[in-house]
Amino acid sequence: MIRALRREFRAAVLLSLVVFAVLTTLLFVQPWGALNWNAVAQSMRFGMLYAGPLMATAGAWTAGRELRRGTGDLLATAPRPAWQPYVAAWAALTAAALIGLVLACAVAAIFVHPITASGELWIPELFLCVPAYGALVAFGMALGRLVRWRLIVALTPVLTFLGILLASRRGWSAPVSLTMNAGPASDYATFTGLSSALQAGWYAAIAVALLAIGAARRRWLALPPMALAIAMSVQLASMSYDEHMRDDPAAAQQVCTTTGPTVCVPRYQEHVLQELAGLVQPMLARLDGIASAPTAVHFSRETDPGLDVTLTGRLLDPQGERVSLAYLLLSLEPDGRHYADCTPTVRGEYVAAADAAQHWLLGDIPRARQLLGGRAPDREWIAAYFAAKANCDGEAMRLLLPATANA
Repeated sequence: MIRALRREFRAAVLLSLVVFAVLTTLLFVQPWGALNWNAVAQSMRFGMLYAGPLMATAGAWTAGRELRRGTGDLLATAPRPAWQPYVAAWAALTAAALIGLVLACAVAAIFVHPITASGELWIPELFLCVPAYGALVAFGMALGRLVRWRLIVALTPVLTFLGILLASRRGWSAPVSLTMNAGPASDYATFTGLSSALQAGWYAAIAVALLAIGAARRRWLALPPMALAIAMSVQLASMSYDEHMRDDPAAAQQVCTTTGPTVCVPRYQEHVLQELAGLVQPMLARLDGIASAPTAVHFSRETDPGLDVTLTGRLLDPQGERVSLAYLLLSLEPDGRHYADCTPTVRGEYVAAADAAQHWLLGDIPRARQLLGGRAPDREWIAAYFAAKANCDGEAMRLLLPATANA
């Protein structure tokens, strides 16, 4: 058995490189910005959508060797159990895929920032890939063993990709949807230990069932793991969102600047704090002393500005973010923590006033003057703007606009 494992693993080394290339590419093109370990774990899980079909294809190719070589009858006369070479090939392919995963995580470690200390829950999140990879390889091998058609290898990646894509639609398969759950939530939330354990058990049961279908002489042996997988699927589907995901307190912890006007971000965005402060603080300084204007900015999960960040933790478009932040400042209360309950600036008749105030904050006085029909906004005008906004005084806001805008 050990000799067979070695031989199969040498043949499966190429799969390690393929999985590594796919997952590493996903890390560089994924849309979740700068990485933390929780984001890495969920990125690897999401990568099963692309790496999974390749694993299944490798399994189908390996399981179909007997058909291609015409050695089925010869191997049937061998004294060793028929399941041993099958399981050895499955184990080797699964191990090779996991090595590709480890190599991709090693590359990700270069870019991981020491933020979002997730209470180590990212480890069981990442561990889910072990049984999931095993299930994907077992699926391909079952196809290669049961479907006696040479072209099944070519169809396996298509069938696997479409199967994962369809099953991951929310409402169709809760476990697969959870597995593919990646995105902004990876910045500030983690899977609970119970959810990760149930998902891992679900994939493990599927892998065992598929192995029994492909290798066992008595295929009814697949029934117990299939029943377990169904039971776990029902359990996962019945759990609420709060039972699956929990906010990470360390990620939500506020981190603030120590000089200049106060700018705070959740710890998961700490890597952009200084760059963000460099954009916001000059505008806060311009508003200093103006009643009803914000004196600080406290970003949080609820008031996340939706920053676009590169893999290395830098703002993707600083100038575009500066424009967005200027508009954001016009909608904040003086303490900078909450959006104002009444913001008449968003109504159609006040768009010109909001645009003029925004350009004043950006230092683009010519454009602000153009929006106000030749009048250049000054601090007195800005103070009147914020007073009208804070008091929801539509008449006062209307008086700030040129007569043509009010017509």
